[in-house]
Amino acid sequence: RWTLVVAGLGLGDAGNVRRRLRLGAGVAAIRGLRGHAVLTALEPALLVPSAATGLAGGFTAGSVLELRRYDRFVESEGAPVVPSLDARSVVAGFRLGAQLRWHRRRRGGCSARAAWSIAYHQVWRQRTFDNVPRQRLHPDWHQWGELEVRAHW
Repeated sequence: RWTLVVAGLGLGDAGNVRRRLRLGAGVAAIRGLRGHAVLTALEPALLVPSAATGLAGGFTAGSVLELRRYDRFVESEGAPVVPSLDARSVVAGFRLGAQLRWHRRRRGGCSARAAWSIAYHQVWRQRTFDNVPRQRLHPDWHQWGELEVRAHW
């Protein structure tokens, strides 16, 4: 049975050198996976094995808006030399992809699970820095594909 899942994401980083807040939303058509699959499309670091066993998969789409603030260590504010790059304070990103996972219980009846997952996402992300003076050295949007294969034991 296929399920349509909508999820939101909010993550914050606070440190000496940079501070950022990421807000996102995603939608997925999934079979055998929980809503967590949508979050992994928005932030791949959140990927963990599902509690379900068997074959599962789905298609995901999502967008993330990142609000960024860099301090003097990165941007050289107050330095005698003017920096040649300015960090953008707002960066947008989009991801479109598919995931396939296979999970099974380990032998011996223990609760641990073995799992394989493979995912492909096409990613579009805004440039994170602007050149000073303003020159078009590379495009406003970057695009790449991500292929990820994971084994969980």
